[in-house]
Amino acid sequence: MAPAGAARARQLAVGAALLLALAWPLLLYGRPAYFFDSVAYLNSGTRGVAMLLARLQGWLGGDGGVAAAATAAPGEGGSLRSLPYSLFIGLMASAGGQMLGAVLAQMAMLASVLGILLGRLAPGARARPLLLAGVVVALFTSLPWFAVFAMPDMLAGMLILVIGLLAVLPAGAGRYERLWLVALGSFAVAAHASHLLLGGVMVAAALAGLAWQGKKRGEEKRRVQRAAWVAAPLLAGAALTLAGAVTGVGEVSLAPRRLPFALTRAIEDGPAQRWLLANCGREPMVICKFVTKAPQRQADLLFGPEGLLRNATPAELDAIRAEEPVILRQVALAEPGALFTTAASNFAQQMLRFGLEEVRFDQRIIAGSDVRFALGPAPAIDLRRPFGWMIWLGVAGAALGLARLRSSLNATERGLLGLALVGLVANAGITGVLSAVADRYQSRVVWVLPVLALAFWLARSRRVDSDTATKVTLA
Repeated sequence: MAPAGAARARQLAVGAALLLALAWPLLLYGRPAYFFDSVAYLNSGTRGVAMLLARLQGWLGGDGGVAAAATAAPGEGGSLRSLPYSLFIGLMASAGGQMLGAVLAQMAMLASVLGILLGRLAPGARARPLLLAGVVVALFTSLPWFAVFAMPDMLAGMLILVIGLLAVLPAGAGRYERLWLVALGSFAVAAHASHLLLGGVMVAAALAGLAWQGKKRGEEKRRVQRAAWVAAPLLAGAALTLAGAVTGVGEVSLAPRRLPFALTRAIEDGPAQRWLLANCGREPMVICKFVTKAPQRQADLLFGPEGLLRNATPAELDAIRAEEPVILRQVALAEPGALFTTAASNFAQQMLRFGLEEVRFDQRIIAGSDVRFALGPAPAIDLRRPFGWMIWLGVAGAALGLARLRSSLNATERGLLGLALVGLVANAGITGVLSAVADRYQSRVVWVLPVLALAFWLARSRRVDSDTATKVTLA
């Protein structure tokens, strides 16, 4: 077999082994983990697929009749989650709404990226170190839990690796390998609104690094080519998001029908609530209808029985979206110190908060009579607390290992690690400041750190083996 073919076959074998290592929670529980948003994506996706099929029937000369499920926009209650990801869920779901197919597809995407990573950093790693690394990933990182989570969360960490790889891959790297990474990165960017922001920060950091390298080495042509590959997932993902918004709801937006997360975050933190209570009597604002004098949690304000999603009309939600930037600007002028302090506190908390609280296996998909799905209870052993502590140990061990290796890191490894750290910090800022402080937000990306530490260790274990073999041969 040719060297390139052998390397590709080894990548596939490594990816398949990683797939098995990541699947243990799925094998243990017999179903994916679900979150309440999982069924929202499922319901939106099934309606979106029905809508597209009805339109396709009309384009092909059908009778033009459109089912009621297809005529409605795929969003719920005046809000819209990522349409590309919802359609992916709708296409991959079984007839009974089970989301196993989507989870397996996401796991295969992730395994291919990890295979490329190890193929580039440690192409000749032996089976025993690879097996040990797989065990560590399976038991001491959050990756297996999020790999089987029926949510787009795992794609955030995958996006960090994709942009990092595109930034550091050598000029001779295969075109098909790059194209595959761009395709995966584009899907990850379009899968969630926060991923678009995360991808933007990552691409900006990668382009800044490439610009510095280009000036230092004088490789203008290669720098431009690599910059184009790095920016491609962000641009294609943004285009996919725009296409979904225009096709699904007729809105030209990168965040169509978004929920007012930033505003409700500022209300829970206090500054926006104080400003609204002082000004609601002076100016007619729709959000005032939902603001009370008592402290309000963001989750209750958005999703609770008296919250926006259940009680605001689509027109009222549109009005609140328009009010959000105006109110936040006024709050920033009125209480800049308080707004900055709460944002900094939320960022710091999110940076250090990662666990498995919201990755639940005690739920299952239930099909309703109106072709809508819901979550119902299911028996499950709760292992989240002990494995949450093991994830902390994994992150701490990775940090110590990377600190010991810092003086021996080559340019490729430094580039990957630097961009990964940018991604971890950006993710905490985007989610903690603009959305909410939650376990799953940082857990969805923190696994990147131990994965990179293990990849660097595998690269060095191979070098040690090669040096030893050379000495034996010479002797």
